[in-house]
Amino acid sequence: MGLLAALGGCSSDDGTQGGQGGSAGQGGQVLRALPKVVTHPEQPMVVDIELELDGPGHVSAVSEEDPGVRARQLQPGSAERVTVRLRGVQPESAHTVTLDVTLEDGRSDQAMVDFTALPPAPYFVGSWQVQGTKDLSQPFTWFDYQSSGKLEDAGIYAVDRAGTTRAYLPRPGRVKTFNPSPHTPTAPRILADGSVAFVQEGAFYIVDELGREQVKLTSEQLGVAEVHHELIELPNGRFMALGWQLHEHVYPPDTAPTVIASDAIVEFDAAGTVHWSWDSFDHLDPGRKRADFDQQVKLPGAGGQEVTAKDWTHANGLSYRESDGLVVMSLRHQDWVVGIERATGNVRWRLGDEGDFQLLGASEQWFYHQHAPEFQPDGTLLLYDNAFQNPHLPAGERGAVRAIGLRLDETAMTATIVARTQDPPYVSPVAGDVDRLPDGHWLMLDSFILDPDDPAAGTRARIRAIAPETGDTSWALVVGQARFSYRAMPSTRLPGEPLVGAP
Repeated sequence: MGLLAALGGCSSDDGTQGGQGGSAGQGGQVLRALPKVVTHPEQPMVVDIELELDGPGHVSAVSEEDPGVRARQLQPGSAERVTVRLRGVQPESAHTVTLDVTLEDGRSDQAMVDFTALPPAPYFVGSWQVQGTKDLSQPFTWFDYQSSGKLEDAGIYAVDRAGTTRAYLPRPGRVKTFNPSPHTPTAPRILADGSVAFVQEGAFYIVDELGREQVKLTSEQLGVAEVHHELIELPNGRFMALGWQLHEHVYPPDTAPTVIASDAIVEFDAAGTVHWSWDSFDHLDPGRKRADFDQQVKLPGAGGQEVTAKDWTHANGLSYRESDGLVVMSLRHQDWVVGIERATGNVRWRLGDEGDFQLLGASEQWFYHQHAPEFQPDGTLLLYDNAFQNPHLPAGERGAVRAIGLRLDETAMTATIVARTQDPPYVSPVAGDVDRLPDGHWLMLDSFILDPDDPAAGTRARIRAIAPETGDTSWALVVGQARFSYRAMPSTRLPGEPLVGAP
């Protein structure tokens, strides 16, 4: 009989219940002691099971009650001391885990480990209302989240198709002197090693899967007045983020200069070294004013004094095309997506109303106040069209939100809408996101849906998986009334899980 079956159950050092044995091994015991359960107060959704083997071997684990729990042996290859990490564990609930142990010499055994997970972090939402398929083999949906008007419940969620939260990184907002940046941890990205990067309230962060801060870079360190809205990881492991800069420009008939906020791009590494930067003020006409130019942002100026500036460009998205080093930048208040040559800094093209491309199709319309452009594997550009502040619509008429795929002919300078969502008209003037799912559907986030007929109803947010060809929704998550999310994206990994092939 194996050692576990002979010893029965016990408690680990932190008081959680230990394991008890299963089948007899080939040639005697395979474990030298009962497994030890280690919990993490800062992250109750991660639990470790430590084992001491009677020789080099491997351990796999399965949660009996919850097939959505992910188990991974942390040590590469065979080892005598093994830690199996469980991720996606539901807080404050009882769990039974089956361990299969196989040693290199052929001996094997099975054990059962029981434990109760720690209570959740404050403001944790463990389940979400979902509609449609609940196939757990589909990617997780990552999104930032915050109750409208609150700061203390801001965080990052990874939710499976059944609506169960599988990861939660609480990142409460703080009251600041300056307020242009979202208080949510915006544009979360899971890096190759499983850590998570994002921007929040004017700084860049990397945290590990337990939520412990690994890197923090301030706007000042990155050479901009305020980091905001967007973060992408480049193929070389560096990052690009958006940042506001302060400038002055004279708008006739005024003779005194107006303070405006231009949008910059900063490329940097995790050590804080800036490798490249670009400022829209140096490459675009600051005299081009569109709708919402008079919106104001408050930024730190010289000596840290608050400066109020006109929101001239209001960038909100970045994408990178590795094949030719083209950076695309979405400028909401210019109604443009601009293509920037990374090597020279030159603007190659301006996509949108009054830009450099001809939009083909007599009945087609350009996007307005758009968000989240992203190049796709087939070369198309996918973006969320808020269809807001379209100057070509009759007074009082609102555009209808949509997500569109654009094919660009950069020789003939033509743009063709090759795919689009099919929805009854609705209004969502602020934020929004769309990404391509592995099955070809689009994951679409509506951040700020308004009911034009009932302004007192407030706003709501939702995330959907949509077939662009038919408009059919195969899955939807209701973020909720008076709730806000800026970015949503698919991921096959949870925090801490490295990319396949990564060290």
